[in-house]
Amino acid sequence: MPGRPRDDHAHLVATRLSGAGGYEPGSIETQRERDLPLSDVTKIEAALDAAQFDELPPRTMGGLDGAEWIVERAKHGTYRIVARWSPGEDDPFARACNLFLALAGRDLVVGHVY
Repeated sequence: MPGRPRDDHAHLVATRLSGAGGYEPGSIETQRERDLPLSDVTKIEAALDAAQFDELPPRTMGGLDGAEWIVERAKHGTYRIVARWSPGEDDPFARACNLFLALAGRDLVVGHVY
């Protein structure tokens, strides 16, 4: 049945905006959507658990140069958003974001990843 929630997949939406870091976010430059199988959902949930996604404050302070990484999740009738300014490579939140990029297609990234 179309539109019926299912527990065996998730829907991934990856969006790149046209703005430059430290300025206005800009408009949607590229957006990609796809359904994910249960195996990918399991990987995402493990990565978000490792990042303690549900306990993270929604935002941290920005900086002068870098990128804002934003993850939004709707699950079981709840919605949560977490944004981080240029998390380090070893940061569990950055690892979760990199998993999202891998699933969406790394070609969404233009230039250096902050």
